[in-house]
Amino acid sequence: MSPSTPPAGVDVDPDGIQVAAADVRAAAQHARERLVELRDRVQVLPPAADPVSTAAAQRWQETLVAGERSHFGALLQRVAEIEEWCRRLDHIADEYAAAEAGAAHPLQQLQREA
Repeated sequence: MSPSTPPAGVDVDPDGIQVAAADVRAAAQHARERLVELRDRVQVLPPAADPVSTAAAQRWQETLVAGERSHFGALLQRVAEIEEWCRRLDHIADEYAAAEAGAAHPLQQLQREA
C-alpha cells in the first residue's frame, strides 16, 4: 500500500505524524495500565448472603470486568485499536518519507548535473 498524494494545500510532515503517533501511543499505554490497575480493584459485593444477591453480584462483576464481553474488555479492545492506528500512522509516515526521498533523489541529480 503506497501513500496517496495529499490534496492540494495539505502538507504531510512524516516526522510530525510519527510524533503525534508516539504521543497517542503513550496515552493509550497509560490508559491500558490504568485500566488493568482499576480492574484489579473493582469488586461487586452482594448486598446480602442470599443466593439471588450473590448471583446478581457475580453477574455484575462479569459484566463490568470479568466476562469475555465485559465493559473492561471492550475498553481494552478500544485501546488495542488505538495502538493499531498508531502503527498504521508510523507505516504511512515511513512510506511518505521514502516517497519524498525517492522524488527528491532525481531532482538532486539534475541539480548536480546542471
